[in-house]
Amino acid sequence: MVFSIYKYNISIIFIYSMNLIVIIPIRNRDKELEYYLTHMRPLLKSQGIVPKFIVIIQDNELPFNKGILCNIGFLEAEKTKYSKNYLFNDVDVLPNDKNLFDYTRVEKSNSLINPYGYTHCLGCFFMTRRKLFHKVNGFSNKYFGWGYEDADLERRAKLYKISVDREHFIGRRQTSRIFDPHTNDDPRRVIKSLTTTKPIFGRIWSTNKTRRELKNIVKNDGLSSCKYKIITIINRPENDVVIYKVTLQ
Repeated sequence: MVFSIYKYNISIIFIYSMNLIVIIPIRNRDKELEYYLTHMRPLLKSQGIVPKFIVIIQDNELPFNKGILCNIGFLEAEKTKYSKNYLFNDVDVLPNDKNLFDYTRVEKSNSLINPYGYTHCLGCFFMTRRKLFHKVNGFSNKYFGWGYEDADLERRAKLYKISVDREHFIGRRQTSRIFDPHTNDDPRRVIKSLTTTKPIFGRIWSTNKTRRELKNIVKNDGLSSCKYKIITIINRPENDVVIYKVTLQ
């Protein structure tokens, strides 16, 4: 947190400023990305936030893996030492109302903050401090396909007794104040996830595993085992966006 002090007559004015790293995992979503950036810049600025947008583009033909892309974004963002505050955000989910969520809460929170989505998973968008994301070893890298990487992350938080803050929570489908064009999930995509990513979740979080066994699985699957190759790095002229095109290994 940075405070600047200006004296004018007898008054002292405090100007709040907070750096925030925003991680956006995408593939073939250029139009949505431009809309997101145009919308979110003034919204975050209105709360005294100075963002750095880290965009991770999966540039191969493997099924989309949101979890590993988020891990890559986090690892690359750490190198910049820009902030210890993180927002993980789907590119097509954002508030229409600038006052709907208080993004500055993350700076002093010891919880994962999830203001929108479902209560069983950390999907859509959530905020975290650097140390908490490290504690759970980030996302699993195993979920190639749609779904369950966010449910896996919720389980990781519970495993390490990290609370998920949903004090000011809005459930998905409950308001038009959130831009979320894919709220009604494609049934074909849901059916496919039941045969691709759900079995992975079931194998990892099997009820016959001990807490020690689960911690060992998490320890070896996530930030610590994230393998990728950067193809290109693009620093946008606005100076607040860095785009990484990557292949997964």
